[in-house]
Amino acid sequence: MVYESQTVGYEFPSEYRGEDDQSSVFSEGALAARWKSCFHEAAHLLAAAVLMGRSSRAMVLNDGGGLANVGDGGGVPKTDEEAIVVAVGEVAGELAKKYSRPHGPLRIWLEASQPRLTISQVRSALLDGTVPDDDTVIARWCIAGNERRPHRWRRRFDWLDEQAHAFVEAHEHELVALAGQLFLHGTITLPATPAERI
Repeated sequence: MVYESQTVGYEFPSEYRGEDDQSSVFSEGALAARWKSCFHEAAHLLAAAVLMGRSSRAMVLNDGGGLANVGDGGGVPKTDEEAIVVAVGEVAGELAKKYSRPHGPLRIWLEASQPRLTISQVRSALLDGTVPDDDTVIARWCIAGNERRPHRWRRRFDWLDEQAHAFVEAHEHELVALAGQLFLHGTITLPATPAERI
């Protein structure tokens, strides 16, 4: 099953422009970080669409960071599917080593027009712990309900890791396509779809 993605229906400000020569704007390291982040965020998007039937949106930032809104409200996942949506990001990020990034005009935020409120809110929330990073969310999910049974934490983590790897392997070609679109366009949205059973 192939899911079409499209650029978010958003009017980009004039300060958001295409850049034909990627290396004239970013260092090789920054481009590599952006490419890895695109796989990470694309995996969150695709997993939310496939496993939970949710519309989702992602944005990659100039510095290689990224954001994904998958409609889960953050916090500790309440279902196995929500936990998998979180776990696939890190696994998919490794695909950036296997595939070359796309060439072509790159939409970038100029310094003056970056969505500072969103970025600063997210970064401060990550720093102060209001919004935990993916690893923290996964750890909390593994422990939840098993606080007095540490041996179960590892079993839950191993199961989740196995599920994340299986999802990325099964959807690798779609992830490459989505990551490429996110890399070039800076933002993408996936529509809601009927959810698959795990």
